[in-house]
Amino acid sequence: MLNGHSELIHVARVTQENRDDEHTSTPQEPPTSFSMNSYVLVTYIDRPPTTLHAPNEGPMRVVSSVKQGKIMLQNLVTGNTDEYHLSRLRPFYYKNEDTPKQTANRDNQEWDVDFIVDHAGDKSSRKMLQFRVRWVGYGEDDDT
Repeated sequence: MLNGHSELIHVARVTQENRDDEHTSTPQEPPTSFSMNSYVLVTYIDRPPTTLHAPNEGPMRVVSSVKQGKIMLQNLVTGNTDEYHLSRLRPFYYKNEDTPKQTANRDNQEWDVDFIVDHAGDKSSRKMLQFRVRWVGYGEDDDT
């Protein structure tokens, strides 16, 4: 039984060494440019604001070309633009199930209203109004 374990450990060690060699022989260079209207993630300078946040901020949309190692990005949630250094950017890959804006909203715990399904309450007092809302990308069962 010990011979079987020794052989298994030897095979695992050789396999791991081969993967390590392959990984270290082809370093991944970070992209030095991003095309206009592409989407990127931005690493936080220090750390995410809370432990509930993702390790990267975004996605954000590229709105202008690189100038002195910086690129202008648009925050999809707020619509604000700001410059970020290229070293903090990572490409954002997504499938067609969610748009980048929906992903950004979910990361910030914000959702877009599709339409108001129903309302109730006293129209003369805004404090007393209640609304049933349909959210973009969600069905009738998710109305709140």
